[in-house]
Amino acid sequence: MENELQELRSLASSADNRRTETGIPRVAMVQGEIPEHRLSAVYEPMINLILTGSKTMTVGERTFAYDPATYFVMSVDLPAVGSVHPSASGEPYLAVSLTLHPPTVASLISDLPVQICSKLFGSGFSVAPVNNEFLDAWVRMLRLMDRPDEVAVLAPAYEREILFRVLQGPLGWMLRDIAAPDAALSRIGLAIQWIRENFA
Repeated sequence: MENELQELRSLASSADNRRTETGIPRVAMVQGEIPEHRLSAVYEPMINLILTGSKTMTVGERTFAYDPATYFVMSVDLPAVGSVHPSASGEPYLAVSLTLHPPTVASLISDLPVQICSKLFGSGFSVAPVNNEFLDAWVRMLRLMDRPDEVAVLAPAYEREILFRVLQGPLGWMLRDIAAPDAALSRIGLAIQWIRENFA
């Protein structure tokens, strides 16, 4: 697993301390100190993988901490307060993210046996440990930054694989809910979206 993390760090090393686009649809990265006012915001639905350093996120009354051995899924637009920290050896915070696209999630789920998707319930934000398969899919996705001619063909397949690995894990229920228009979390997301559009 450490080999995959090292390659991901190298691939994402060009990121700066603002959201850095990769040229791959819905995939972004960020590195370095991030002002706290930029971390206190309404976060869009995403999968976020930290590569170096650590991050804490407070959503409501719950605080989550995660490091290079974990990832988080945010399944609805949620107001949150965050802070990032360098690693113990002084390496800057570095992370990559995949913005969740409900039609893509729904298409994948429709192709899978029901038992693939764990069905639990909790908040719209949770943290889980990574595994080799999840990291390997991310490695292949980020390698496309150096192969722009292959993005249109391969990025959708790698996106589905990343989503599939999440569906196999403890946070799979969150992707099932984001793909269901009548799910509780989806209704919450629509309400928050309306508030943002009408009162922001």
